[in-house]
Order: sequence, then structure tokens, then C-alpha cells
Amino acid sequence: MSDNWDAYFCEVEGSPASILVDLGMVEQAPLPGLSCMGYVAVDLKDPDENGFVRRKEYGALAALEDSLVEGIGAGRGIRPGAEGDVDPAGECSAVYVGRCISAGRCEFFFYLASTDGWERRVDAALGPLPSYPWETGAHEDPDWGVYLDFLYPSEPDLLFIQNRRLCARLRDQGDDLSKERGIEHHAGFATEEGRAAFCAAARAAGFAPEFPESAEEDPEPVFRVLLRRADSPDSIDEVTLFLAELAEEHQGAYFGWCAPVTM
Repeated sequence: MSDNWDAYFCEVEGSPASILVDLGMVEQAPLPGLSCMGYVAVDLKDPDENGFVRRKEYGALAALEDSLVEGIGAGRGIRPGAEGDVDPAGECSAVYVGRCISAGRCEFFFYLASTDGWERRVDAALGPLPSYPWETGAHEDPDWGVYLDFLYPSEPDLLFIQNRRLCARLRDQGDDLSKERGIEHHAGFATEEGRAAFCAAARAAGFAPEFPESAEEDPEPVFRVLLRRADSPDSIDEVTLFLAELAEEHQGAYFGWCAPVTM
């Protein structure tokens, strides 16, 4: 497991869902030797009107999660810095990648070296917690489709996670997120024509573009643009989604934003 975890809201089969996922694992997925996906599902005792866990039940669910992860030993066989290689000694052959809460149900997801004995491992981990009846299953998933296509956030959701993290850093410094200030946005394009079309649309929306030089670390020539406009961070999701979609429309990529602290 990495230390880069975050949660986001989405919709699963027509119901609101809350997904907690190891974002850092995407840099290594799929891990060699862990070609099977195993899950454990429990029903919430008293879900709220959206099918999510209530505050009074969260502690019990967190304890169940800890027992499951620790009991299975998820992650202990992954050597830090080894890009996810499985410990040849076979001490552990599982990694925990995330959970989904939706429609009054919580599912925990792992990747395994083999499906053999999976149910016994879950039973050993959750045996001391009989108050939550559970069900489980496992199947081959060598491409890590459940992680990459289901748990991992979409581009807009990932953008909103990044926005939330930056807003939290501003808030920690005493920032009043409701106050407008000049915010800088960065984007890059494969062609000068794409950048020009993007800038024309951005100008029409009130952004002032500048053209910094490509960075030395760019593997290929990138036609960069810096945009400035006065906005408040508490409305940044709408702004960044507009720019990200506009950049994609013109074969470019939106890189992110920065803003001064405003009290």
C-alpha cells in the first residue's frame, strides 16, 4: 500500500457511493504476481438516507476494516522501493487497494497472488467480529480492472480531489476561501494551434493568458500557457473543470492552479 489515499463521491448502479482508494498504487498497477481480485462485503447496520455509514457506526466499521487488513496481512509482502515486487518468501501475497460504500453495503477490495484459501483467510481475520455477517469472493483480474476502472477516480473526480487538497492547505494557513483573488492556471498543448484555440476560448471567459517557455523536464515540446483570472477557491471546481475540458478539446492537458493566501 502507498500513503496516498483519498475518498470521493460518485454514483454506482444508480446509487450514491463513497469510494476510498489508494491513489498511489496507480503508478505500479498491476503489481506483478498479484493477478487475482478478492473482495469482502458487509451490510451496514443502520445506513443513512443515502445508503452511507452513520457517525455512530463508523468506529465499528473502521475496526472491521483494520482487522481485515491486518489479519490478511495486506501489503506486508511488498518491499518499499521495489516497485511492488512480491516478497519471494511469500510471507504475504495480498495488497489492500480500497473500499466502496453504497446502498447500505460496504465492500473491501484486495489483490492476491492466488484465490486459493481466500475465504479461509477472511474467516481467520474476521472471526473475532461475528456481529457483521460477511460474504466474499475472488476471481482472476490480471489487468487490475476493478482497481483501475472502478475504484480509481475519473479525471473530473481526480481533479476535484486535487482541488480539495489545495484548498485544505490554504485553509490551514488561515485563508478565507470565499474571497476572490488572482488565481493562476497552467496548461500545455502538443501544438501551437491547439494552444491558440484554447486561449481564444479562455479569453472569451475572462482569462488573461501568458506564454511561458517549455520546461526542461518536458519529454517532448509542450506549448505551455499560464492563465490568470480573479476567482474564489471555494468555487474552484467549476473553474478547473471548464479549463480541463477546454484543454482536452484542443488536444492539451490542464496541469493545475495556484493562489496566494488571502485572509
